Amino acid sequence: MPEGGDRCVDLFKYDDYPNGIHGWQNFFAGLVVSEDAGKYVINTTRRKDDRGHVNLSRNLDVSCLVSNIGRTYHLFGKMRMKDASGNDVASDGNSNASPKLTFSITGGQSNFVQSWNIATTSDGNWAEFSEEITLPIAIEGATRAQIIIDKAEKMEFFITEWGMDLMDSEAPTVSPTALPSLSPSVSPTSSPTASLVPTKAVTLTPTKQPVTAAPVSATPTNLALSGLASADSECWNGFAYKIIDGNANSINHNCCNKYGAWLMVDLGLGTLNYVEKIVVKNRVDCCGGRLKKFHVELLDADKTVVHAKYHEGTVGNAQWREFVVDDGTVARFARIRHDDSIKDCLHIGELEVWGYPTEVPASPEPIIEMATGMEATASSQYNQNSVASKSVDGNINTIHHSKCNEMPWWRVDLGVMSFVQDVKITNRQDCCGGRLRHATVELLDEDLNLVESRYIEGSVGNGQVVQKVFNEETSEARYVQVSFNRNDCLHMAEVNVYGYHLMAKPTSSPTPVPMNLALGKPATQSSTYNSVSDVASMAVDGNYNSFTHTQCHKGYIQWWRVDLEDVYTIASITVGNRLDCCGGRFHDATFYFYDENDQEVYVMPTSGGIGSKKTFSVDFVSARY
Repeated sequence: MPEGGDRCVDLFKYDDYPNGIHGWQNFFAGLVVSEDAGKYVINTTRRKDDRGHVNLSRNLDVSCLVSNIGRTYHLFGKMRMKDASGNDVASDGNSNASPKLTFSITGGQSNFVQSWNIATTSDGNWAEFSEEITLPIAIEGATRAQIIIDKAEKMEFFITEWGMDLMDSEAPTVSPTALPSLSPSVSPTSSPTASLVPTKAVTLTPTKQPVTAAPVSATPTNLALSGLASADSECWNGFAYKIIDGNANSINHNCCNKYGAWLMVDLGLGTLNYVEKIVVKNRVDCCGGRLKKFHVELLDADKTVVHAKYHEGTVGNAQWREFVVDDGTVARFARIRHDDSIKDCLHIGELEVWGYPTEVPASPEPIIEMATGMEATASSQYNQNSVASKSVDGNINTIHHSKCNEMPWWRVDLGVMSFVQDVKITNRQDCCGGRLRHATVELLDEDLNLVESRYIEGSVGNGQVVQKVFNEETSEARYVQVSFNRNDCLHMAEVNVYGYHLMAKPTSSPTPVPMNLALGKPATQSSTYNSVSDVASMAVDGNYNSFTHTQCHKGYIQWWRVDLEDVYTIASITVGNRLDCCGGRFHDATFYFYDENDQEVYVMPTSGGIGSKKTFSVDFVSARY
């Protein structure tokens, strides 16, 4: 007899109508129970034809599972998938077009999750599923167990003959760490290690996890407080995130220059949320009459409006308006927008979305900050104290500062392809914050191709923080870039990138091996003392007994230059003086660095002589000449 008694032998049976059938739930539509050849069949029904993916779920007796640690349960069943016309639909059992089955035991310290894609057929036959699940000791103390069938968009599920029973202890088992036969995915047990990495990491293992439907809690809360806010525009430091900060005295403020201005709150990638009501709180101090002729909307994951209400009149200062959602709508986004006929400022104190999630990621990756300490580059730097790395050094009192006569850009390498939730830019504190405006924040792939972009329209004040939200399934990038499409100075104190790495990061970086980049490269100089023995190439021939020599006392500044033939990161420069005489002539020299377009990127003055040889440290400048 198993621990827990007879009730733990068969957790549920397909032919037990009250328990086996009625234990199934569908959070997005109804269920129909019928019979086929004497077998009960469950199928989902949809409230709306355009609804996204459906799911079937059922809770299991977690005490039975916990009391039989080390034993093996057999989970089995049959299913079909049909389209809106009632035709059977085939799926490959690998892609997101296939139904996904997830088994989870969670709560306490337990997070045991396994999932499989199911291959269906179009010939009217049932697809069979059968898996053995051995219960690990890690589930001890768990408080919840569940199975979910999920994921096939705009389809209907039909299931029959499902059950889960305890196998004899002598029976062969499948380890929960072994890969089941139907394309499983097991949630990771640790988050990636943040470290500097080489520029390519193509052999690493992806860690991005699928989203699985799971009911959470039926207690309404203000879901917006944990969301991400965005707007059509942001001016006068009225950033969108201020409408979900819990403080009605802080406001967003758009730029007042567009018809149909909008504010939107993303309640979470991979979530759907039952919404009971939306509360709009107007700004307290002034100008409340601008909030008029506006729509309050709920949108699904595809940003299709699934619920809308319209408010015609004005809303006074510090006044609230409550919009009850009375049709059971579930949504990912909440939006307030002016009617398309209105061109005015849109500003409010707070947007509250009251409800509870009905679908959340089963094994969400933890969101981490990914940019600090990573390699950063830029189109130029104003001086040696404003290099690109200053915007990822974790210090808001240092800044990156470009030159002011070009279309500047700044870029950080996240090390590997990464999911980007949002980017926060902290402006310089001391002055000139207004220069950070009309800027583009871009996600770039490994080949520097544009993936997605967001626009900073209004100016950002001194020391202010602007946030740009990405958080889409497609928001995957290796690099994050900030750029201007005009001639101006680009300067920022810090850039923070939040998300998670799609590839596991190595725990340590390889140590770069310094090399002489100038050896044998083309060299030129302002003049030559002796056209045979003193030419510019003598300074890059690897022989300290030969030397270059320009003309003397010509009335103009003498110079020498080497072309590295590509852009390199320069860590140091070593100069060997002539050995026979006249070494004192080399003193107070200035080193200039140029990019591939022959534009000056860095100037390094020195003082004093060098003796026979001296090495000068360089702050990792990228240059060709």
